[in-house]
Amino acid sequence: MPGSASLRFLTHRGRRSVVQGPRLREPLRLRRERLPDEHHRHPAADDDGAGRLRPPPHRRSLGRLTTPNEEEPIPDPARVEARAWTFEGLAVADPATLERLLRAGAAPDFAALEGRIYRGWNHQPITALTGRKFCKGFVRRGRETLGYNQVIRRDGRGPDGDWEPKLDAGRPVELGHFAVNRVADEPSSGLYDRYRRQGLFDYRVDRNAGRHLPLRMIRDFVALPEPDDHELLVGKAYLQLGFRWLNVFVTYFVLGHPRPIEDDPA
Repeated sequence: MPGSASLRFLTHRGRRSVVQGPRLREPLRLRRERLPDEHHRHPAADDDGAGRLRPPPHRRSLGRLTTPNEEEPIPDPARVEARAWTFEGLAVADPATLERLLRAGAAPDFAALEGRIYRGWNHQPITALTGRKFCKGFVRRGRETLGYNQVIRRDGRGPDGDWEPKLDAGRPVELGHFAVNRVADEPSSGLYDRYRRQGLFDYRVDRNAGRHLPLRMIRDFVALPEPDDHELLVGKAYLQLGFRWLNVFVTYFVLGHPRPIEDDPA
């Protein structure tokens, strides 16, 4: 054991000689230090019992799920961090938190969405190509709940600022229509099976035609981060590239600040 007090035995002309090895001046003692928690600015063990170090905040709330990996077990809703989420809070939340809330949440009640339009914010920077701000409205058409997107003017203010719709002939520009369904009602497949409890915005509708035909590839999985509270939704968008098993992740998004629809959608 390098560095410890030891005896080395050497043979010299048939006799055993004892050579004293390096000796420590005092016994080696290991000491455990409490490191400060940068968020709370006090020693990490103060709130967690003697000698127990607190894990980072983003890993504390849900046990095993610490990354936005849909292969992880479904979180237990009872173990999700108890807090009152807001649109602004979720707009800056990390992907792991959004994945946790999405998978622990349940599908919205379609009737609670109808007649309302929500502000929306896309998380992933790639969506800046089309616009990170948007609005989603929901209407009743016969026996179905349908949705649509409104294009919002860019103001460079992130999730703050106004949601001013672009206008065409005095009407808000609509882009991307979808049917509101439950994932549980869809045939089983790899991706769909990971979100069986969630809602589905399915863009395979006739309104997405002509130059808007590529929008039919979009699949949004959505849930309520707060049980029975339809003021706020969290979602995850994929592109389905021709086959149910070929899906490409696009972005997380949040919906909030709903208001009654004032302009009947086209």
